[in-house]
Amino acid sequence: MSAFAISELAISPFVGNFIDAIGRKNCFVLGILLNAFSNVIFGAASYSSSETVYLYVSLFARSMSGAGDAMILICTPVMIVATYPDKKE
Repeated sequence: MSAFAISELAISPFVGNFIDAIGRKNCFVLGILLNAFSNVIFGAASYSSSETVYLYVSLFARSMSGAGDAMILICTPVMIVATYPDKKE
């Protein structure tokens, strides 16, 4: 199992409370920013001088990316349901 999937699995149950605390849109934007920042770190990891540093920085970056993806995947359906509620006639 990868660091991405493990962190996504570990973070997903807590995102609901996080949405309530900071709001849907803020959580969504934070997930996007976390993903973007982790991709920059992952790209910069290739410039490390040692294989061990590369391994740990890569694992950290992929874990951050999984956390950001969990935020995005949980917030998206919540935002869609809030934007387009059922029409009851």
